[in-house]
Amino acid sequence: MANPELKNIDEYEIFLTEKMTLWSPERRVALAAAIAEHWLPAYESFSAAEDWGDPASLRQSLDAVWSRVQGRVLTESDIARHSQQLEEITPHMDDFDAEEALIACAALSDALRSCAAPENTIPYVTRVALGVFEGLISEWPVDTGAQARVWRKSVVRKELQTQLRLVEEIDSLKSFDAESIKALRARIGALKVKTPARPKPKAPAALTNQTLFEQYRRMIESDLKGQAKFQAEPTPHPYLFALTYMGYWMARYSRRLQTINGSYGRVADEQGQRALLARNRASDLEETDRLDWDAKVRETLEMCLKNNSQLKVLDAASVETPHTYGPSLRRLWLEGRRLGQSDLDGWKYVRAWAGHRPSAWEDEDRRKKKGSSHQVSGLIDNLRRELSWSSTSDPFHPWATEVDGVIWRVRINDFPDELMYSLIIGNENAGDFHDWPETWQRASDSAIKT
Repeated sequence: MANPELKNIDEYEIFLTEKMTLWSPERRVALAAAIAEHWLPAYESFSAAEDWGDPASLRQSLDAVWSRVQGRVLTESDIARHSQQLEEITPHMDDFDAEEALIACAALSDALRSCAAPENTIPYVTRVALGVFEGLISEWPVDTGAQARVWRKSVVRKELQTQLRLVEEIDSLKSFDAESIKALRARIGALKVKTPARPKPKAPAALTNQTLFEQYRRMIESDLKGQAKFQAEPTPHPYLFALTYMGYWMARYSRRLQTINGSYGRVADEQGQRALLARNRASDLEETDRLDWDAKVRETLEMCLKNNSQLKVLDAASVETPHTYGPSLRRLWLEGRRLGQSDLDGWKYVRAWAGHRPSAWEDEDRRKKKGSSHQVSGLIDNLRRELSWSSTSDPFHPWATEVDGVIWRVRINDFPDELMYSLIIGNENAGDFHDWPETWQRASDSAIKT
């Protein structure tokens, strides 16, 4: 296989997707397993140094993935069991400085998920590959020029060459019998993991809302680019639309979940995080209309929600359960049908939400182009004032104070598709902002119900 000239991570993602489109599901899973195999020694080294963890359990889970490559079917309960074991022995950044071990665990987690959906393995396997780069570079830049500079870093180039070699190995295999896989794993074991030199931090850094907003945007932009190039619309049939559009919804929703719950990096604004979950849950509870889906459609979607909830991909195991990380499939479908005239309009509305580019992205681009901290005149002065805020019982405006006889409130927005906060003075929006000002004293959030 010719070594492609890949100028950035987006081109690499396109290369992988094009390559895997021609592969069988088993060959795709083999690539995920190979990358996880390559990074397993990083976890073993961490475990030996810290006297913590269970490398043997990781290897058992990896063996299960390789067995899927050889044709064994892993049941949903098998995958859920391995995923639960993996979660229990994954180091937490609050306790360890263990980026490489986390890369190994994340790669294996997505490799396990790829075993559950033979017809939809490409997104999971792509996430295995790209997730390594996101782990190697703590904050991947949004700016195109900065991304290109990071892409040229030696540790990134080394990982890229390793992954391309693994792609070539998988592509060249004629069969996936026990002997060929044993030989392949031995060759992978001879490859050395190269990691960047990292100064040992005094404490793991937590991510600001602005960093999470920009990180989420970069991931969604990449996801949407891949969908536009490689995913065709389904044939207009209610059952197929339901399954396909649920996949679109789940891809976007799971990105939101992992951004908000700290899977992509610990959230610094914990009070804001809890308020956001309460806001999302309240939004979902406001939808009281009843679903009238076809019985087969509903049964299938309920099963998918339940299975993905067990795998920790989603937080709700039923269409009727209030969702806490964004709009539920149920809520979006009902909104879409009310706006349109048919059930199909409901599914198209779900698709539109999964693929929308928030106006907040354009607003942020304009602000940065002008070099201004905030677009709304006077907002920055208000954010610098010394204020004390009280908790409210309103999940959409969880904090309030009085300034010169006027009620000021802080609104929680649809983060990370929007900036986390808005300042409401009287009934007017005085501006949106990312992070809670240091000069604002916030009361305990005991009134917030999640």
